[in-house]
Amino acid sequence: MKKTRRLLLIFLFSLVAKTSSADIIIQEYFNSGSIPVGWTTSAIQGSATWSVQNAPAFGSTSGTFYSVFDDATLGAGVTPNESDMTTSSFDCSGRTAIFMNYQHHWYGIESTHGYIEISNDGGTTWTTLMDYEKITRGSIAAPQDTTLNITAFAANQADVRVRFRYWDNSLAGQYWMIDDITIYSDPDVGASALINPDYLSCATSYSATELVTVEITNYGFFPVSNIPINCNVTGGTVANLTGVFVGPLTPGATANFTFAATIDMSAEAVYNFNIYTSLATDEYLGNDNIYTSRQQLIITFPYLMDFNGTQGGWFANGQTPPLNGGRNFEHGPLNYLNGAQGQGDSWSVQTTSSNNATYIWVESPIFDFSALSNPHLFVDIKHSLHNSDFFHLEYSLNGGTTWTQLGTGSDPNWYNTASWWRNSYTTPVDAWTNYQNNLCALAGQPCVKLRFYGRPYYSAPTYSDYHKFAFDNVQIVDGPDVGILAYIDPVNVGCLFSASQVVTVEVHNYGCGPISNIPIECLITGASTNTLTGTVPGPIAAGATINYTFSGTFDMSVIGVYNFNSYTNMPGDTYLPNDTSTTSINVNQLLVNTFPYLEDFNTGAGYWIPGGSTPPLNGGRNFVLGALPY
Repeated sequence: MKKTRRLLLIFLFSLVAKTSSADIIIQEYFNSGSIPVGWTTSAIQGSATWSVQNAPAFGSTSGTFYSVFDDATLGAGVTPNESDMTTSSFDCSGRTAIFMNYQHHWYGIESTHGYIEISNDGGTTWTTLMDYEKITRGSIAAPQDTTLNITAFAANQADVRVRFRYWDNSLAGQYWMIDDITIYSDPDVGASALINPDYLSCATSYSATELVTVEITNYGFFPVSNIPINCNVTGGTVANLTGVFVGPLTPGATANFTFAATIDMSAEAVYNFNIYTSLATDEYLGNDNIYTSRQQLIITFPYLMDFNGTQGGWFANGQTPPLNGGRNFEHGPLNYLNGAQGQGDSWSVQTTSSNNATYIWVESPIFDFSALSNPHLFVDIKHSLHNSDFFHLEYSLNGGTTWTQLGTGSDPNWYNTASWWRNSYTTPVDAWTNYQNNLCALAGQPCVKLRFYGRPYYSAPTYSDYHKFAFDNVQIVDGPDVGILAYIDPVNVGCLFSASQVVTVEVHNYGCGPISNIPIECLITGASTNTLTGTVPGPIAAGATINYTFSGTFDMSVIGVYNFNSYTNMPGDTYLPNDTSTTSINVNQLLVNTFPYLEDFNTGAGYWIPGGSTPPLNGGRNFVLGALPY
């Protein structure tokens, strides 16, 4: 064995319930039924090692499985026995107060030993923290709950390991049962929620004297008092609020703190709140602060939220908050599907473990559409989704009590299936793509909320491209909107074009009412240069599409590439990006319409084109143009 040295440790008996939100470095309940991944067990003397079992039942807090070295089962004649169980390496860099809590039952036999040892050099040397011998600790039904202060050996160390070593000293030993091992830093407090001002409900708005109330949480294992707390407000107003929560705040508990000063939130704007505790002895700063936002009732349009540096009053939620099965929407730079591509922050689905079919969403602030008669929604989206992973957009007219799907897959430029964006992983939308739908059903409504809603089922690494969805740049405008969806004639067939070719396009009314007399143009460049103009007489009903054929024609009988740029030019159109449609056609064969026809190939191929079923080699044999060699 490597040399060990015994040190006097202060150890505490703790009945504190553990909280998953603390700065927990290691937490092991042995629920997998085997030695944890990354942990090791080895036989130092004899052949027996540590095992994980669930019988007899052990009275630890987590229950079920636990780790044990069972010398009694081996029998008095099987000696010597020595085995260790070692944790994976853990990093305590930046932490200055580290503790280890565990629940165990040591069956004491004189001169047998149960050592707890620690290493901070990769396992080269070990220091003894505890040496259990003849005094029995705890029982199977009521294990002893023990906390050790391991700060002296673990603080600011990057490679720390703990091992549990059983040694029967060639005697008839018994057993050592261990469970619920937690290594953590303490104290640990932080701001956990903005309580007031809350998100608006229907028929409400923010005032000029809003109180700010925040929730703080003790994530640690000991009571904490005199916690400094701060709130910086930006956006519609600027304020720096400070205070001290006297406490004490018991372990795992939360408390609300209201700042003395109020803030003015009467202006129609976004208000950003950066809330944080500043306890000087806090061991973990990663959970000290929260960043959230609120939006005053929106009555001014057009509305545009790009989410850069702010959540804009939108917020993420799900069926089982806060974890929602392990995956949520998050706000910030996009880290997949080619990233932000210059658009800054957005909302995207996390790429963490599978969330077991839990639905999640991002919900908007409240819009007042009372004065709108022709509202439209535009949004940039990226997605790579499996058929079991899907998202769509919903609206509510009662503050979020009930929700209705917005649009269907039959709407132009909307869902790629009947009711969802889904099943796109083979051809992912990995560049920001603008989608749109009318909000005609919401015109005149005083309390409108929107939410992106869906289920990201699969996860990495096995299914890394099945669950990706992101949105950005939400825009709402009011007014007419018309544009060109597609070309009906000519289409790219490579031939069959004439010297008096017509152009027919599909024109769509995205708006909420009929429109008429729509100016329209088609610019043709390349092998021919022409401009066709006209007016679509209409009326085109709301949400309807018609085909329009320009009255002029152009010569498309010449070989070459023809570029088409067609667009509507309606005065007052509220959204210009969907006005235009472009295409190109490569004419590589002539249309023969003069007869009799004769081609002797003596001066060239005459626009005849060789081909085959497996080009270019076609199995090693092709047609060739030239003098016949046989």
